[in-house]
Amino acid sequence: MKKISKKKKKSLIDIGWREWISLIEFNNFYLKAKIDTGASMSALHATHIKEYDITLTRRSRMTYPVLIGRSSLGRNYRINPKRSYLKGRDKIKSK
Repeated sequence: MKKISKKKKKSLIDIGWREWISLIEFNNFYLKAKIDTGASMSALHATHIKEYDITLTRRSRMTYPVLIGRSSLGRNYRINPKRSYLKGRDKIKSK
């Protein structure tokens, strides 16, 4: 007899090594973000920086103004290092 698990597994969300992100609190302002599992924390480009709880840094010389580190992703994301923009801007808008 096959044992039935009572726990429901969360389905994984596939994302690419770079994705569009939306800042909901800023009128759904879109930015390209690099997904970096080697970085423990995320970073957001900022100028005229004041101290906040979010990690801000000057990324003006970087290709991507946002870096998403592994601590922000959680366990339900699967990164495909060969693909980009799997979620797309249109898919974000529909949420």
